[in-house]
Amino acid sequence: MTTEEISAVLKNLKLNISANKVIVVDPETRTMMIPESVEQLGTQSDEKSERRYFICPKIVGDEFDLSEAKIYVNYQNASGGIDGKDRYPVQDVQVSGDYIFFSWILHRKVTLYEGKVRFSMCATSADTGDKREWNTTLAEGTVLEGLELVTAEEQETRGSEYIQILTSDATAVAGNIEQGKTAYIAGERVEGTLPVNDTMTVSSGTVSYAVTKVLDYNMPIFRIASAFEPKNDAKKMIFDGQRTLEATALGYQFGDAKPEHVLKGKTFSSNNGLKITGTMEPFEGKHGASGVVTGKGADLVTIDTGLDSVDIFVLYYASFPATNRLLFLFKNFETDEEFNFGASLGSYMTSLVNNTANNRGELSVSGGTVTYNPGSNSFAGLASGETYNWIAVGQ
Repeated sequence: MTTEEISAVLKNLKLNISANKVIVVDPETRTMMIPESVEQLGTQSDEKSERRYFICPKIVGDEFDLSEAKIYVNYQNASGGIDGKDRYPVQDVQVSGDYIFFSWILHRKVTLYEGKVRFSMCATSADTGDKREWNTTLAEGTVLEGLELVTAEEQETRGSEYIQILTSDATAVAGNIEQGKTAYIAGERVEGTLPVNDTMTVSSGTVSYAVTKVLDYNMPIFRIASAFEPKNDAKKMIFDGQRTLEATALGYQFGDAKPEHVLKGKTFSSNNGLKITGTMEPFEGKHGASGVVTGKGADLVTIDTGLDSVDIFVLYYASFPATNRLLFLFKNFETDEEFNFGASLGSYMTSLVNNTANNRGELSVSGGTVTYNPGSNSFAGLASGETYNWIAVGQ
C-alpha cells in the first residue's frame, strides 16, 4: 500500500494523522509493515500515553469481511512469560472503501518490561454459529528502559493474573458504558463511549436519584439510580485466598462505573473488582421526548409530549421547592409501576419500597398527552410558578 493510498484513506475518514505513522497489514503475507517512526512503543510503565494506528484490506482470506468481525491486538510483553500475554479489544474500527482503519491504545501491561514487545492482529467472526478466525504473524516494537518504584515482577505476579481472571467473563464493551466512566473488562481498563447527556440529579435528604436521557443515541435510555451502594474497600483485594493486594498502589483501579452507567444485562468489574451487572434501560424501537412544565399548585397539569403514545413518564424538579411539594415522579404505564417522593423527609416522603404515600397525585395518559392530578391534597401538587422537567418514552 503506497503512502498516497494511506493518505487517501485518512483523508476520507477525516483523520489528521500522518501516513508515515500508520502500520499497514498485508493480508497476503500476513505481516505488518511498521514505520520506523512508530516502532518505539514508549518507555517502561507508560500507561495509555501512546496509540498505534493500523490499516488493513477489509476483505481477507476466504471472503472474510473484517468490517463485521471483532478485532483484537494480541501481544506478549518483554517479560517473555505467560503472564505477559494478553489481548486488546479494538474499539474504533472504521471503514473507508476497501479498507478498515483502527487503533491500539498501549496499556501498562504492554510496557511493563524493557525490551521487545511482540504483537499480532486477530479477527474473529461475530457469528458464533459459524466461528471464523484470521490472524497475522508476529510483529515487534521496542519499550525503552524506565524507572518504576514497584518492580514489574511485583506488579505482574501480585496482580495481573488475578485481575485477568476476575474480569475475564465480562460481557460489556466500551459502547455499553456511559462516556466518562471506566471499568475493567477481560483484564483491560475500558473507557466508556456511550454518549449520555442532560443528566439531572434530585435529592431529598438521604435519597438521591439521577435521571439521564440519551439524545444522540439510536434509542432513548433511562437510568434512575439510588445513591445507596454496598460498602467496600476500593484499595484492597483478596487474591489466591490469602494475600491482600493494594490495588491503587499498583495502579489497578477498577474504574468508577456503577450499574446505572452500563446497559442492562451487561457485566463488568468496577471499584474493588466485584462483578457488576448493568441496569441502564434501553428502549428499543421507541422514541424519547422531553420538556418543561410550570406548576399550578393544587390544580392539574396537562403535558403534550408530542408522541403518539406514552409508555414511561418521569417528572422531576432539580432543587427543593419553596414548599413541601412533589419532587420526583416516575410511572410505567405498561406495567403500572410508579413511585415518587416529595421535598420533605417527614410525612411527605414517599416510601420507595412499598410505594405507599398520602401525598401522591395521579398520572393518566391519553395518546401522547399526560395529565397530573394532585387530587384533594395540595401538597401533592406541582409548586405554583416553579419549573419542572419531564421525560417521556413511547411511540
